[in-house]
Amino acid sequence: MKRIQWLALVPIATMLFMSSCLNYKKVPYFTDIPQQDTSAKIQNPYQSPVIQKNDIISITVGSISPEANALFGFNSGGSASTYSTGSTYMVDMDGNIEIPLVNKIKVEGLTTKQVRDEVQIRLQSFLKVPIVEVRISNFKIAVLGAVNAPGMISSANERLTLMDAISLAGDLQIDAKRDNVLLIREENGVRKQVRFDLNSSEVLNSPYYYIRSNDIIYVQPGRFGTREINFRNLTYLFTAMSIFTFILTFTK
Repeated sequence: MKRIQWLALVPIATMLFMSSCLNYKKVPYFTDIPQQDTSAKIQNPYQSPVIQKNDIISITVGSISPEANALFGFNSGGSASTYSTGSTYMVDMDGNIEIPLVNKIKVEGLTTKQVRDEVQIRLQSFLKVPIVEVRISNFKIAVLGAVNAPGMISSANERLTLMDAISLAGDLQIDAKRDNVLLIREENGVRKQVRFDLNSSEVLNSPYYYIRSNDIIYVQPGRFGTREINFRNLTYLFTAMSIFTFILTFTK
């Protein structure tokens, strides 16, 4: 009888031991931020991403000129006094796009606002009060490793932070190495590798905190993430073993 009672405690002790293997201090984010409310000036404010080779640029042009409809084949923009059209352009290996009448524009290294201003200036010869909107259509990043939904992420929002990317990937797994998050970025022919420690609030001041298109984020798994063990199923198994052992104990 006593032997069976001791056996009943084995699964429980095993689960407690496995749970204690995770260091809770390394699980929360930004553990160095004090409990009271604080504020600090942003050291690295957001800067618009620059356009790169092979980016797909969406350009929408509007005008109040009725002649624009005949000249560009514009469609009515919702009222009789506005006309608009939109097209997408891939940035070639020389960093250029070519727009009808506007001709070739060097866009590599420019922000979408700078491209918009340049297109507006060139269209003034053809349109009355041209209205131009420019966006990067293929803004995408890859989030891999110990996240709950790894994969390629597309975003219509160019203002994306590291924490936004992690959130879109379903947040980090509980055993992920929060002090070893790797960012890989190709910029001006140079591949950069930057590591973040999400336990520290210093990550908020990093010049790489804002994500750019084609960035790769890799989160290193913890010890449990490298084992071929489903901890949840293991918990169910131990629970069943405990119930079975207790039944044996009280039926003897």
